[in-house]
Amino acid sequence: IANLFAGVSNTCLAWIARTAKRAVDVSEDNAERYIRLLEEALEYLTRADQLNDEDAEICARTIRVLMGLSAEEEQTLSYFNAAASFIPNHLMAHLMMLNYLTPKWKGSVEAMHDFANTRYAEGGSSLLIVLKLFAITEEWLWYDMNDENDKHKAFFKDGMYSIIFSKPIFGLSKTCAAFCFATNGDDCTLSKNTLVSSGSREILANISFSFLTPSFFAFTNSILSCDAKPKR
Repeated sequence: IANLFAGVSNTCLAWIARTAKRAVDVSEDNAERYIRLLEEALEYLTRADQLNDEDAEICARTIRVLMGLSAEEEQTLSYFNAAASFIPNHLMAHLMMLNYLTPKWKGSVEAMHDFANTRYAEGGSSLLIVLKLFAITEEWLWYDMNDENDKHKAFFKDGMYSIIFSKPIFGLSKTCAAFCFATNGDDCTLSKNTLVSSGSREILANISFSFLTPSFFAFTNSILSCDAKPKR
């Protein structure tokens, strides 16, 4: 536990040092601190894994570190496969692997969606619908990051883009609302802490996503739910 805690702590400190800026905008000092902290985090997590080599949490945390260190996909995927073999629907392992496969890191739009769709279809848990939400959000944000303005603005159904941004959505990420509109159109109700989609009937989250990218910080304690039932 001590090694796992130290690994997670160093990972958090690494991302604080890096900030949410694009890589080209991160200062040299911060970049060096970021890499050093991630390398230390990897040492702690490797030690934790050696002491307990059947812990999905350790594997999931390691995926994020490997992503930050630009590790090869084969190595990173081995940790995901290990986590999934211990706990098939381990949410953090899935989200970390999906984050690795985003185009802004080591993957592509296609790889990201393929992973999300496959794992949701085969995972046996309705909670994994959040992978599709993550992929949709990241594709939309990628177009904005890449200055592909036409694709960014045309990403949602006709009129939905302007609806989403025409008024504030209290306590919820705009991307959360975007997902609801994109998948259910007008059949969607927004409130301060709850977004209920009467079309999907899928429970998404009552979980802190603070370990994810900045685009997901606002999802903390938000719920997409409506009489959800397991897919079994």
